[in-house]
Amino acid sequence: MKNILKLSFLLTAAILITSCENDDDEATFVQPNYLAGKWVPVEMGTLDDENILNYFPYENDAECDADFLQLNEDMTYTYSDSEYNGATCDATVIEGDYRRENKVLFLTTLEDVDGVPTEFETSRNLISLTYDTMEISYTDETTGDVTFIKLEKQNP
Repeated sequence: MKNILKLSFLLTAAILITSCENDDDEATFVQPNYLAGKWVPVEMGTLDDENILNYFPYENDAECDADFLQLNEDMTYTYSDSEYNGATCDATVIEGDYRRENKVLFLTTLEDVDGVPTEFETSRNLISLTYDTMEISYTDETTGDVTFIKLEKQNP
């Protein structure tokens, strides 16, 4: 009787061990990169004297293409800012790498300073981020004012 009990226990254990699969290889979760896409500014905001945030429509130069921030899946970016100079549109284009650390978006560029490639990094605070909207803030280096920008993701 003991042998039958032992045999049935071993048989049950063998069935359980062989029927279990290792799902670790198949069940790898990849966090989607909600930042990836072409972002176009739609509103800009500043704090007034009473620290009240006021938004107004973001204005592109009327004759030029819309400004945009393109964040790519490979963690590179392109920023384009167009200005009308009276005859044509001049686009300032900045390219580099980006990374996100918690609620901060870091933009890194490589610029030539006196013949030496130099890395510059700027940061933008992520106020909110959904699949199709993003709100960022930063301190303007020239004025010291905190600026807020709402962006919308363009469909591909």
